[in-house]
Amino acid sequence: MTGRWGRSRTGAALAAVALALAGGGLGCSDDDSADTTGAGPTTTESAGDAEELTGSYVGTLDGTETYVAIVVADDGDALAFVTDGDQSVDLLDGFVDGEGARLGNDGGADLKLSFVEGATSDDPSRPVVLSGTFTRPDEAPLRFSAGAAEEPAGLYRASQVFADGEYEADWVVLPDGSQKGAVRRYETPLPPGAVDTVLDLGDLGDPDDPGSSEALSVEVPGGILHPIYVDPARL
Repeated sequence: MTGRWGRSRTGAALAAVALALAGGGLGCSDDDSADTTGAGPTTTESAGDAEELTGSYVGTLDGTETYVAIVVADDGDALAFVTDGDQSVDLLDGFVDGEGARLGNDGGADLKLSFVEGATSDDPSRPVVLSGTFTRPDEAPLRFSAGAAEEPAGLYRASQVFADGEYEADWVVLPDGSQKGAVRRYETPLPPGAVDTVLDLGDLGDPDDPGSSEALSVEVPGGILHPIYVDPARL
């Protein structure tokens, strides 16, 4: 699966998403209704507002080796990263509320959210699971499911300018420690094997020795990148 890198959209794009939600949300067309078939039980109880959904979510695209991470802030701002750890790389942003949302980027990728399970006032202990579809231009939609995650699972990011250019990198880490990441220079993914993209998470998340994501480092041709865990509270 070949990927397209697109810089995340802000400003007018976020306003457009907000207007779409205010006008009835997603799922208004026959095509959208078809998208949700087989996605699992969807109820108004499972939606909740943006504050209730604040957190990190990680998972995979069905039938692929591609990972997805979604981070939702308490004001509804959302960031997502989708990658196969090779040339398939997409960073998307948008706005989330209890009706769902679409996140996108300038490359034309689209991530549609619906909430199939989650904490309710009757049972706040239920884990939140986001599901939906991810689509690139001229490609068929792929379903995904992403469950609530706690550090060290989640999204990691790094951005730094060196003498040879601007580098950006992102990683998705699953609860079992599996990870996929990609490093880009001037928005172009570096060839596979050009750098070691494996994060040494060590004891991150260990209550006896939690460590710090600020200690992470990845060597690239221009210097050393220092990935940071994307905290929903600071998105």
